[in-house]
Amino acid sequence: MNFFKSLSIAIISCLILIITSCEVDEKISDEGTDEQQNDPVLQNIEKWGFSKDVIEDLGDYYLVDGDIIFYKNVKYPDFKNPISKQRRHPRSVTISNVRVFINPGMDANWRNASLQAINRWNSVNSKLKLSVTTSSSNSHIQIMYDSQDPAINLASNVFGRGTFPTGNGLPGRGIWVNPDFDSPRLCGKAITQNMRIANVQHEIGHNVGITHTNQSFGSLIPGTPNLDARSVMNGGKACTINNFSNGDKIAIRYLFPKTTPPPVGTPKTFYRFYNSRAVDHYYSTHRRPPSGYRLEGAIGKVFDKKVANTIPLYKAYNRNAKNHFYSTNRREITNASGYQYLGIAGYVYASRGSRRIPLYRFYNSTAVNHFYTTNRNEGNNAPGYRYEGVACYILR
Repeated sequence: MNFFKSLSIAIISCLILIITSCEVDEKISDEGTDEQQNDPVLQNIEKWGFSKDVIEDLGDYYLVDGDIIFYKNVKYPDFKNPISKQRRHPRSVTISNVRVFINPGMDANWRNASLQAINRWNSVNSKLKLSVTTSSSNSHIQIMYDSQDPAINLASNVFGRGTFPTGNGLPGRGIWVNPDFDSPRLCGKAITQNMRIANVQHEIGHNVGITHTNQSFGSLIPGTPNLDARSVMNGGKACTINNFSNGDKIAIRYLFPKTTPPPVGTPKTFYRFYNSRAVDHYYSTHRRPPSGYRLEGAIGKVFDKKVANTIPLYKAYNRNAKNHFYSTNRREITNASGYQYLGIAGYVYASRGSRRIPLYRFYNSTAVNHFYTTNRNEGNNAPGYRYEGVACYILR
C-alpha cells in the first residue's frame, strides 16, 4: 500500500488531506483523446479530488502522486457523486470461487497473513469464496513479494499493490507486498502481523472489484454508509489495523449475493374500492370492503410477501382529507403532511417485465383524492384528475 496525498471530496463538500498506501494496477482500454485540456480522463482525475500539481503527463498515461496510473485510452466513469462510501470498479467479477496462489518464497509471517486475510473474506456471508491452490498456473490471484516479479519494484513507502479486474469476469491477477516497507518511519512502529493481514485483505478487495471507500473513483454501492472511517478499503490506512466494517460486508454481499431462495410470497388479487361520500379510493388484497366503501373490481395482483425483485407498496391515510395514499417511496408517504403511515399494502415491481402491467397514479387536488388504475384512459378521462406517472408495476 503506497502513501500518497489526495484531496478526497467528502459528503460535506470540504477537502481533506489523506495519505494512502495502496497502489492499483489497471490496464483496460477504450477511447481517449490527446488534447490535454479536453481530455476526459484528466478532467475526471481532477474531479475525483487530485490537484494538478500531483498529476504528471507521461505520454500514454497520467501518473498521479507518483504511484497511480490512469491510462489515456481508458474511458473511466464520469464523476457523479462526491459522497465517500464503498464503491465498485466498472469491471465486474462474475465468478464466485476464486483460487489464490500464495508464493512459497515469502516468509512465514506473510504466508500466514495471506491465509488469515483469505479467512476474513470467507467469513463474510456472501457467495464469494477464496481457496488456496499450490498451482500458480491454476490460480486466479497470486500473492507474492514485489521482488519475486521482475516487472514490479515497490518503493520503501509502498506497502502493497493490487490489480483491478480485467473485464472478463475474472479478478485482477497480481497482488504484490513489500517486506521492506519502511514502517518505523511511516507508521511510527514496526510492521505488525495484523497490519500484514489487513493490507492483504485490502488488496484482495481491489482484485475483486472494490475501490477506495474514501475516494470518488467507481460507482457507489447501494446500502453502504456515506462515511465509513472503519472501512478496510479506505486508502491511506496501511498503519491502521482494520477488519471489515459493516459497510464493507454490505458491499461484498451486494457484489456477491448468495443465490436467491425460491419466492415465498403469493400473488394476491388487488381490489379497488370507492367511498363516494368521502371521495376516496381504497386498495386492498382483501375483497370485503370497509364500511362506507363499495367494491369497484380487481385491478391486478400484488404479492403478500416479498419475492425476488419486488419492493413494498406503502400506504397512508389522511383522516382530515379522507384520502388513502400509496407509494413505493416510504419517505414520500411519511413526509406527506397530515398522513398517517399504515404499513405495506403489498409487494410490487419497480420496472416492466413479463406479465407485469403499470399501475398509473392520478391526483385530484380539489377533492384531495389519489386514484390508481391500470387503465390510463380511465384516469385521463376522470374530471379534475392530474396524471402523476407510474406508481409501480403489478401482475395481470
